[in-house]
Amino acid sequence: MRKTIKEWSEKAAKVSIMAAPLFLTNTITAYATGGISDSKLATGTQQLIQDLTTFLIVISPIVTGLLIIYFCIRRSAADEMDQSVATRCC
Repeated sequence: MRKTIKEWSEKAAKVSIMAAPLFLTNTITAYATGGISDSKLATGTQQLIQDLTTFLIVISPIVTGLLIIYFCIRRSAADEMDQSVATRCC
């Protein structure tokens, strides 16, 4: 009743060898004729990506400036031991 792994792998190899020609001969080519590039979904997604990149380009220098100010304030408020650790780290 119990089959070993070797028997299962041999059976799987035989099935795959027999199935491969069947899969290769039944090829059907499908062409999209709906024009997805003109659909609302495609144009809306394209607009959304453009708006997001514009937003990120505007917001990234602002966030960078705020982070620089924040870390400068933290470094100036730190005592001597913390400053030496921060200097060695960066």
